[in-house]
Amino acid sequence: MVTRRELFTLAGAGALAGPMRAAQGGPSVRYRDYARCLPDYLRAQAERAYSRRNSAIAKLTTEAAIRERQRWVTRTFRKLNGGMPERTPLKPRTLGSFEREGYRVEKSCTKVISDQILRVDMV
Repeated sequence: MVTRRELFTLAGAGALAGPMRAAQGGPSVRYRDYARCLPDYLRAQAERAYSRRNSAIAKLTTEAAIRERQRWVTRTFRKLNGGMPERTPLKPRTLGSFEREGYRVEKSCTKVISDQILRVDMV
């Protein structure tokens, strides 16, 4: 039967064997830090996009060029976003109100997009 002391001694010797073998020049395996792969890739993409943006903005010297850049940004954003939603009537409703000295608050809501409701407190 193996005692606890012998078990811990064997475990310690086994733990030291790997670093000792690596120090002696034995075969070692390099592992990638896979948890960092996606964040590093996304960070590199963002840095490239940021530098492209900054160089494009640095080239803007006239008001016409600035306006054209603004139109391009708006078009690109709307294309990526799927465009603007269709305009619908707001159909506002007052849900209630209360008055205090010097002001009145109306609780109302309005339909923004088809069935989505936006709650508004007006003072």
